[in-house]
Amino acid sequence: MPDIRIFSLLCHRDVELASRCLPSLVRHCRDPIELLGIDDGSLTQEDADHLLAAVPGLSIHRRCEIREQIDARLADYPLCRKYREWCPWATKLFDIPLYANGDFGFIDSDILFLRDFRGLENGPDWGGNIVSMHAYANVYSFALRDRFSRAPFVPLIARFNSGFLLVRRHAYDLDLIERFLHAAQGHPRQLLMEQTAWAVLAAHTQSAHFSKRQVTFPHTALNSARKLRWLPVAVHFVGGTRHLITEVEADARHWDREPEPAKLTITRSVRLTAAAQLIDVCSHRLLVQKCRRTGVIV
Repeated sequence: MPDIRIFSLLCHRDVELASRCLPSLVRHCRDPIELLGIDDGSLTQEDADHLLAAVPGLSIHRRCEIREQIDARLADYPLCRKYREWCPWATKLFDIPLYANGDFGFIDSDILFLRDFRGLENGPDWGGNIVSMHAYANVYSFALRDRFSRAPFVPLIARFNSGFLLVRRHAYDLDLIERFLHAAQGHPRQLLMEQTAWAVLAAHTQSAHFSKRQVTFPHTALNSARKLRWLPVAVHFVGGTRHLITEVEADARHWDREPEPAKLTITRSVRLTAAAQLIDVCSHRLLVQKCRRTGVIV
């Protein structure tokens, strides 16, 4: 079976984080993978040397080396080009899929794997053309009021998080992204358009989520004492929770492990409705308050 290509976006700011989390993927994944890092343009040679020494099997591809190839693919997509010029996460939306030029996986550099697993095989086990994380909330570029005005006809998946992705080549559609970026002009949280664009792509094809108990977030996986409620496969330490990496890693060592690797399970995605988003806004506020009170979020 050929290796599954897993890409990660690398930047100077998060070199230490990547050198800590990416080796956990290599250590715990029981599928044959090829790990490729794409430089966002800020990586120094010292950064690259450090990452290559820390992450077994990693190869690093410089943004400047692939820029001409990506620019050519985006020649007919002015809004895509404009977004890529200023948003650092646009590399994840454009450069990685276009450079992959086929089925691929993606992993953020702030996801820590805690137990052995399998299930990334390039076959029917993917369960969809786009498989993503199931987020603890709907974190998108538009506000709730936009769902009833400028964004009511933009279908997208509920609780989509692009931190860990499996993507079929035919599910990646630049025409659809260009249309979304046109519709999203004026959205108040434009840095989140990358994640929202992925949710739109997922809404236009068969898509699924990893089990939210297997690939999860500190917000829901930790109790009030900041201890794991269960032993997940991986935890995504999104903004404000990275201070917990050492605690969670230490806590995970006390859990008994099954003799066989965990098999990643997949659940079908559902589309986001305005009513569901209204409910989610309220529940998200309560969750954030609780997490700040217990120190999960700083």
